[in-house]
Amino acid sequence: VKNEGTKTSPQWFFRANLPTQQSYTFNSQSQAALRPGESIIFTLAFDGFVNSSQGTRSVTVDPNNYVTESNENNNYASQIINTVP
Repeated sequence: VKNEGTKTSPQWFFRANLPTQQSYTFNSQSQAALRPGESIIFTLAFDGFVNSSQGTRSVTVDPNNYVTESNENNNYASQIINTVP
């Protein structure tokens, strides 16, 4: 997550939809403010991966639009995960 703006963000949170056998959404606790240009890397570990050759994970920052931003279009990312049998 990177603050690409010109102002320090307020506190914020993120939501991650994980490709598990039982659908699971991880909701983070409140995260510390980020200064302009500052970034942070999150690592999420999980088990019970969906029983197929692929699963999609996605992350949404500020999913409820609590933070006023000049660009709301860069708050979502997704990735297909391939498993090896």
